[in-house]
Amino acid sequence: MELCTEAALALVMLLFARPATADWPALASGPLQDNSFLVEEAYNQDEGVVQHIVSGTYDRRTGDWTATYTQEWPAWGVTHQLSFTVPFQWAAGPGAGRGVGDVLLNYRYQLLKDEGRRPAMAPRVSLILPTGSFKEGLGNGSAGVQLLLPVSKQFNNHWAGHVNLGVTVVPHARVPEAPPRSESLTSWNGGASLIWEPVDAINLLGEFVASRDEEIEGRGVADKTRATFNPGVRVGWNGPGGVQWVWGLAFPIGLTRNADAFGVFLYFSAEHAVTAKAQANRQW
Repeated sequence: MELCTEAALALVMLLFARPATADWPALASGPLQDNSFLVEEAYNQDEGVVQHIVSGTYDRRTGDWTATYTQEWPAWGVTHQLSFTVPFQWAAGPGAGRGVGDVLLNYRYQLLKDEGRRPAMAPRVSLILPTGSFKEGLGNGSAGVQLLLPVSKQFNNHWAGHVNLGVTVVPHARVPEAPPRSESLTSWNGGASLIWEPVDAINLLGEFVASRDEEIEGRGVADKTRATFNPGVRVGWNGPGGVQWVWGLAFPIGLTRNADAFGVFLYFSAEHAVTAKAQANRQW
């Protein structure tokens, strides 16, 4: 309860505190791009600009922490993007798994840009590496593939929306209680979000995500349906040296039996130039 109270106070401070313009340079018009929480936005990195993203979720019911670190790089201009995602888990229960999960290697193609009435669209394909221990519940013990189609549209200088649809396939997931048996798992996921920017650099988010997951349970496979509503806020700052910083806070609320009942979501990202040309364009 103490953690949730502190998080709520931080949310109020973020909403109503607005530093002077000299200390808080204005960002480009419209909501921040490429910094959502549970819903992926369809904007690739600018040429010569790299982004580092750290996010974490606390489940108040179980006391578990899950976190991810993602690094995104533009490749051959803004049309192509390469990235990787490393998940971590700290389970609170005795004997529960703690460590690195299955790593994702990602490629994303900027199929459409947000221009006129046309939305942005950037399909992603990810290779899942079996780096997490399936015996400790950190991974599936098998390589897999994930496909996701994010679609984004900025409606005006204050509103933006995003939609996701994806599928994940793990063909030979190991069964810890019946080695060396394996099962083929297929999971579907979707999501949508609406973002409002009431003042410069402050965004209010409402995200809804749902999934139908096949998971190893005991000696067989179980189907689980999850739905979550995630209200939150994010704040951006164009700092010295051409670095853009973004902080975020949200409170995911489970809407189905298999979803986490209530939690706290924390977000942080830093975006900076790695080429002289990109650095010259990031002098705010």
